[in-house]
Amino acid sequence: MRRAIPTWMLCALILAPLSSIACSWGDPSRRLQDEIRGYYNADVVFLARIRTLEERPPAGSQRFWTAVATYDLLETYRGVPARNGVLASEMSFKPGVDGVPPNSCIGGALPAGSEGARMLVFASRLDQASPTAHYRIDRFNSLRIDNCVGCNDVLERMRLYSKAEHVPLTQN
Repeated sequence: MRRAIPTWMLCALILAPLSSIACSWGDPSRRLQDEIRGYYNADVVFLARIRTLEERPPAGSQRFWTAVATYDLLETYRGVPARNGVLASEMSFKPGVDGVPPNSCIGGALPAGSEGARMLVFASRLDQASPTAHYRIDRFNSLRIDNCVGCNDVLERMRLYSKAEHVPLTQN
């Protein structure tokens, strides 16, 4: 019995990281395919500057903490995002209600310290009883654009996707 406990603990430690692998971006060679799919699945895709960021504890039926940010719209690639709206992302680093472990498959797109940062946002509109537009961020495709390698290439691809989306298909 003494041996069973350390073996069980060892197995738990080995298998614990596997849940995060299931939610990762996947094969890096498919990153461009994932980006294109994320672009067309989003209601809106735009470049924004994050104004304010607030962490909110779970409320009502929510089980996880939520990061909520206001933004200024800089450039639009898809859809018609509000000039000044609210972005929401469930946080993946704080335990939820009743100590529920953080959910690694959602949230995390608005890390602390994002105020003033430029962010490429892939999002879906949330139905809110509010005059301000609210969007849920796609955390796997949304990314911070300040001082990163290849960011200008990403923005150029967004501009190309935007142009291609409005070109009518013709048959020969």
